[in-house]
Amino acid sequence: MQSKTTGMMNLIAGDISSLAGMFYPAAAVFIGTMGAFITGTGLGSNIMFAGMHTQAATTLGMNPITVFAGQNAGASLGNLICPNNTVAACATVGQVGNESKVMRKTLPAWGIILTLYMALAMVYTLVVFPGFGM
Repeated sequence: MQSKTTGMMNLIAGDISSLAGMFYPAAAVFIGTMGAFITGTGLGSNIMFAGMHTQAATTLGMNPITVFAGQNAGASLGNLICPNNTVAACATVGQVGNESKVMRKTLPAWGIILTLYMALAMVYTLVVFPGFGM
């Protein structure tokens, strides 16, 4: 049977889980955001990091479902600042060349929502659904 994660992902999951500790749900949101920023899609981010989050959550004794929900929420938020989407949106509304201006106006809102999502991921994983799905 072939593993759904690679040895490298398991190694990264171990390192990140030991570094983030109980704050891993918040880290999962940030990782999801950065994955979507890089790949240009939430799906790409989710595929790239699903195995890692499952491994890390299991290692830390956390609910992998809520940890991955944080990843997914972060990935959707990453689309807000994704350069591909910014360029496409500017082209659609006739604002070609104003991408940096749009990005500068978007980043403060992104930061506020990211902080909120990270806090919610912590609450849902550690308080609301700590044993759900385990």
